[in-house]
Amino acid sequence: MFDTVREWLASVDWNALFANVTNDKLIALFTHPYGMAGLGALLVVSLVLKWRVTFAVLAGALALSFVVRSTVAGPQSGPNKNILLLSGGAVVVGAFLIYWLFIRDE
Repeated sequence: MFDTVREWLASVDWNALFANVTNDKLIALFTHPYGMAGLGALLVVSLVLKWRVTFAVLAGALALSFVVRSTVAGPQSGPNKNILLLSGGAVVVGAFLIYWLFIRDE
């Protein structure tokens, strides 16, 4: 079984995959206000239909894109404040996701 997985991992073109993941157009799509509005609309739909995991994934993506957007375009001066904002936002998003998926009872 592990040999099959190892062969599959060796056959994947990782450079092309990382080129698509780090594509500026993809990052710009998720940090653009219309992209964030689309994620927000999907978030509301998943909340109404009570899809917990879908809601958590979309909430995490939307919150992290908002944090990254505000970190990059924010009025903070100096790299220390930007790193603090990014790490603090990521901790808050992670805590919310842990609460929503594991602690909260319906």
